Amino acid sequence: MIRIFSHYIPIRTLALVSLETLVLVVSIYQGLALTFLPAEQALAGSALSATPQVLLLVMCILTTMTAMGLYDSDVREAMGATVLRLLIAFAIVLAIASMLLMAAPALSVAPNALMTTFAVALFGSAVTRIAF
Repeated sequence: MIRIFSHYIPIRTLALVSLETLVLVVSIYQGLALTFLPAEQALAGSALSATPQVLLLVMCILTTMTAMGLYDSDVREAMGATVLRLLIAFAIVLAIASMLLMAAPALSVAPNALMTTFAVALFGSAVTRIAF
């Protein structure tokens, strides 16, 4: 266990959060690149201009997943229950993120780009959960 701010956090939980953060960042960039950019621009790295949207979405997803109890180290449940909690967390984040992105015009993302991004991120998060 690692002690952070007077709290003991299991290394396994910290590794899961770190890995899932990395997977979410990569999958959100991938989802945005799939919907926004032609193939030659996506390969050139111009998807990096969407960094504020990516950080906002990742923070919303991680906060909601924490609130749904997906990072509790002492919970052992069936994979079906975990996937259901993951789906509910992503549905809540989709509603919150769409309100946040519409409230800030500078961070605006097209609805089909948001859905594609969330589909790719949900797939990446589910694969991470299954593998972990």
